[in-house]
Amino acid sequence: MKNKRGPRMLYSYQSANLKDDEIIESFVVRKKEFARIISELKRDDMSKAIQHFILVGRRGSGKSTLLRRIEAEVNHDQKLSKKLIVVNLSEEQAGIYRLHDLWDLILRTFHSLNIPTEKVDWVSFSNDQTAYSKKLYASIQQSLNLQKKKLLLLLDNIDRIFENIGEDAHLLRELLTNHKDLRIIGASVRMSEHYWKYDKPFYEYFRIIHLESLSREEVGELLSYWSSCMHLPDLETFLRKNPGKIETIRMLTDGMPRTLLNFLEILIDREDQNGYEYLRLILDRVTPVYQERLNYLPPAQRKVIIELANFWDAVKVNQLIEACKMPGKVISAQLSQLEKSEIVEKIPGFKREHLYRLSERLFNLWLLMTQGGPKEKRQVKYLTVFLENWYDEPELRSLFNQHISELEIESLKPDYAVLMSSALAHLRIITADQRDILIEKTRYLKEAELKYGEYIPASTAEIIDDVMNKLNSHDYKSARILLNSIEQPHPLKEGIYGLISMREGDYPKAEEEFLNALTQEDIMAEFYLAYLYNETNRLDEAEKYYLLANEKGIEEASFNLANIYLKNRRLEDAERYYLIAISKGIDDALYNLALLYTLSNRLEEAEKYYHLAHKKGFVKATFNLAKLYFDLNQMENAEKFYLMAIQKGDIDSLFNIAELYRIMGRLDEAEKYYLMAIKNGNIEALNNLANLYAILHRFDDAEKYYLQSINKGNLQALYNLAILYKEENRKDDAEKYYLLAIDNGEARALHNLAALYQEKDQFNLAEQYYKSAIDKGITQSLVNLLKLYYSRNMNKQKAVNLVKEKIAHKVGESMIIFSIVFLWAGKMKEFEETANELIPEIVQKEKTNDLMVLLFAFLVHKQYNFAWSWFNNLEFGDKLREMVKPLYYLTAEFIKGQEEEALRPGPEIEESIKEIREELIKQQAFYYE
Repeated sequence: MKNKRGPRMLYSYQSANLKDDEIIESFVVRKKEFARIISELKRDDMSKAIQHFILVGRRGSGKSTLLRRIEAEVNHDQKLSKKLIVVNLSEEQAGIYRLHDLWDLILRTFHSLNIPTEKVDWVSFSNDQTAYSKKLYASIQQSLNLQKKKLLLLLDNIDRIFENIGEDAHLLRELLTNHKDLRIIGASVRMSEHYWKYDKPFYEYFRIIHLESLSREEVGELLSYWSSCMHLPDLETFLRKNPGKIETIRMLTDGMPRTLLNFLEILIDREDQNGYEYLRLILDRVTPVYQERLNYLPPAQRKVIIELANFWDAVKVNQLIEACKMPGKVISAQLSQLEKSEIVEKIPGFKREHLYRLSERLFNLWLLMTQGGPKEKRQVKYLTVFLENWYDEPELRSLFNQHISELEIESLKPDYAVLMSSALAHLRIITADQRDILIEKTRYLKEAELKYGEYIPASTAEIIDDVMNKLNSHDYKSARILLNSIEQPHPLKEGIYGLISMREGDYPKAEEEFLNALTQEDIMAEFYLAYLYNETNRLDEAEKYYLLANEKGIEEASFNLANIYLKNRRLEDAERYYLIAISKGIDDALYNLALLYTLSNRLEEAEKYYHLAHKKGFVKATFNLAKLYFDLNQMENAEKFYLMAIQKGDIDSLFNIAELYRIMGRLDEAEKYYLMAIKNGNIEALNNLANLYAILHRFDDAEKYYLQSINKGNLQALYNLAILYKEENRKDDAEKYYLLAIDNGEARALHNLAALYQEKDQFNLAEQYYKSAIDKGITQSLVNLLKLYYSRNMNKQKAVNLVKEKIAHKVGESMIIFSIVFLWAGKMKEFEETANELIPEIVQKEKTNDLMVLLFAFLVHKQYNFAWSWFNNLEFGDKLREMVKPLYYLTAEFIKGQEEEALRPGPEIEESIKEIREELIKQQAFYYE
């Protein structure tokens, strides 16, 4: 573009200096806001409540131009000019100190418009400024009435006028409210507290119209108009050929007309500079203005805006605390001042947590590219932003290829080459491979690596290695940030994103990312997905994708697949894939296959693979091999491998070898290893060592370790300590710990506590706890309770009911007491059935004591003939007589016709018969007298 004249003409353009027809012709944007206000002016005759307006927008947003356009419309529209006098005061009104200054300025304007005004002598009001203001306003009213018109007052920077007049603002509102002569349309760079604060006189008095950034279409219209009015056909051609660049222009200028005007000279004069040089030219153009602005600020405010610029997007105060190294209150105070200076924009947030950003995007970009350090790293990011916005895709590819060619012939300076390469490396339109070629060629450039190596981006492979290192060290946030730095499509990215999300516990997001990875030619995608499904117990889907991963040759897939089959008890499939994994060199499969063989009771094969895993250094295999030998009662081998596992640091083996030595009777060694296990944190060893001391009658030591075990949360020790106290005849302590054990769910303690109460003759408590134990399925408690009832000759019906309820669960000793209870209660049919079933079993198993108890009960309850019939049973009689010979001869005494048989016993058993006879008499007296 050759024409240099147009831009200079454009820079001298000021709306205040334009004639009405010129402003009307040049007014291209803010048309909606203009139409809204003009519509109100035409509609309202100002006879009732008057709506006042304030335009709020940043500097350069077109506020002054809009006010000037409203003035021109009122002047030229017949309807409006007949009813309104418009007064447009200039932007800077430093001379307005009190309200009367404003009224005086309006009267002067009237005089310049040849509108008659009454002269007011201020001297006569020198002691009453309020009266003076009212008198001036009355003079304005008088002039308006003579003209039969109302006043439209246009006030730029109205917020400064409000601040200047101070308390007079109340008087202004009073006059505006009580009189219908005046409408104000003001303009302000900010939402002053005068408009929104409840205790201010103009709270919600004005209708606020925000002048937002120009839209893309409005920027295009404005540039097109300028190209036409300034006769710049090259600008029109540029806009037509590069419609996408209008958005970049809008971004760089914040959609502010004045900034756009400053930007236009570079746009018009741009020759074929490369991206970096062009951006530098733009920033050089604005540097004097921005540098002066920065230098003017106090150091604290300068620090805040530089750190705010680094964020680019809006942030909260707490995000600035770490960056600024300042307290939050100090930062808030600086932001408040910067907002008043129109450098910072406040965005209302939730719960009074506001967000802040720099008002001008171009100022933000200038700060990022010129301030602080390391400058180059920051320049790279925003040079990339500029390139991607300014150039279309074909131009970017051309720029990239040109840069590659220049790198190859080494025609670039190293510092410039590194900066441009780093920026181009962030482009999304190139592939990851092209990015790596760019980085490689930049590193080969003479002096580039040596002087500027720290600014050359890492290659894709290097970044991925760093990501995996961060992932393995659980630094997921850093891993994600690093992975984000690969801005081009890459087959591994989605899969690694999935790994990060999975490690963070976000399984739905991880699944989505792994499924995306399936479409990215990531060879690991199926394996990752299978792993996720396995972790979330979706085993059918895990199996499906492990099979696919196995087909692709992912070695670990066969091992993980085997683990799923083992979990599902599909042992043949598990064995098959463990063997495949072993063939691929996955040593973990040796140990797991040994576990499988242990579960399958294929102990020889389990031993083989435990040995193989042991030789590969799997300590758990050494431990399990020892355990296998222990289960096989090969104690020497068990001891050998437990000791080997201990040497390799397996602390579980300390406890197990202590158990081994206890069983082998090597109690000193058992004690040694229990103590070592305790030292290494094995809580169970505390209880078992206490058991050992109890066996050795070292009761004080036993008590000590039971108490330690209890303090570590081993509830089993409560029960064991109660038993210890019982053995020491410390019945109250025993009771206490039985109760504690019961409270912690130990059912056996119910039985033992009942027995303790029975021993202490607390029969009601004994009965209560026996019943509770019976409900928990403890058969011995049933036997004891029935014996308790029988021994006390009480609760016959309760006993019978209990037997009938539990007889289906008849086992061992319980059948004897069942039969006796039936006999005691006179239930002869049930008695004979149970006795006839029980006696043959007792005789066959040669349980002499059980037989003595049962047959003696027959005699107590005078079932002599029934007992005699069993002594003479053809099948069992001979053996039965031999087992309980004294009872046989005593029974003969009660059988008619067997007097001679009763005289046959030898002297060696006569004493026994005598003792049994005496007990029989006592028992019969107890039950029947």
